[in-house]
Amino acid sequence: MNILIIFIVIAIASLTPLAIKQEKTVRTSASAFATVTALLVLWTVWPQLFGRAAVVTSWWLIDGFSAMMASLVAILFFAVALVSHRYIGHERHEGIISDTEVRVYYSLLNLFVLSMLLTVMTNNTLVLWLALESTTLSSTFLVGLYRKKTSIEAAWKYVIICSTGITLGLIGILLLGYGTNSIGNHTSIFLLSSLTANAALLPVKLVKLAFVFLFIGFGAKVGFVPTHTWLPDAHSNAPSPISALFSGILLNVALYAIIRFQLITDRALGSHTWTSTFYLIFGSMSVLLPASLLLIQRNYKRMLAYSSIEHMGLIAFGLAVPPIGTIAAVMHMAGHTLVKSSLFFGAGEILLRHKTTH
Repeated sequence: MNILIIFIVIAIASLTPLAIKQEKTVRTSASAFATVTALLVLWTVWPQLFGRAAVVTSWWLIDGFSAMMASLVAILFFAVALVSHRYIGHERHEGIISDTEVRVYYSLLNLFVLSMLLTVMTNNTLVLWLALESTTLSSTFLVGLYRKKTSIEAAWKYVIICSTGITLGLIGILLLGYGTNSIGNHTSIFLLSSLTANAALLPVKLVKLAFVFLFIGFGAKVGFVPTHTWLPDAHSNAPSPISALFSGILLNVALYAIIRFQLITDRALGSHTWTSTFYLIFGSMSVLLPASLLLIQRNYKRMLAYSSIEHMGLIAFGLAVPPIGTIAAVMHMAGHTLVKSSLFFGAGEILLRHKTTH
């Protein structure tokens, strides 16, 4: 099946709410589109998920790892659409949000998911960067959906910190592209598959510098300490289904991008020792600080947010000790997606019933 069909369907789904007047119809159609999208994604990546040869073109890279990530995005999107049908319907009934905000919510939700799927399925590093930046732009307005002072502040903090980080990541990508001058073939300088295959030919010092920019830049999106400060505010102010997407899969999608460039760096250096140091340092900080701050939290959504930062730190520990640790880390990524999103769904139900996050 043509992979592009998936993104056409999601693009149509993002425009559909803007053309429908009744908010209940908007919610119902969004659930239908999410179901179709999830089935299309699973049908597309199913062979690679179970060991078939990777799909590698100038646009797409679908191997076992990207297939797993795309599957998690699709499954969680389906779950979020179902939960949102009740959650957003209740908030509209209570007058917390308007019909216009319902349409905006579902339109941006689809763009958010489209961006995450493109991040984990593309073979082009510039497209990956653009897609990862698009996750920030599309979800910023979801963080500030309620237009309260705290939610607007959280949205601004989120977009400034993450966009700054993504910009640093772009510098790293451009440095890697510049490093291919030593290879002599300029036709594939921005392809993940080509960079990985020719990593041993890249200048070591340039690769190290690029990875520093990539790790710190994309690490802001992962929520690694000390660039984690956007995460508790964004999670606590966004609608609970969006918080589930943030913690459940967005952090892992950003980590996916780091892992892709880590593979290139490790091959260029001939060892994982240098990149493992980054995971150990940032992983330690991302476990110790959130674990301490959890003790003083009273907002249960902020508690889940700090827990997510801590889990990203634990995953980083696993990535620092391949190959066994890498297997454990990938398993943890999948488990965190499913469990943490369920906890945020539960937090949303508590909020609907008790009208408080404390």
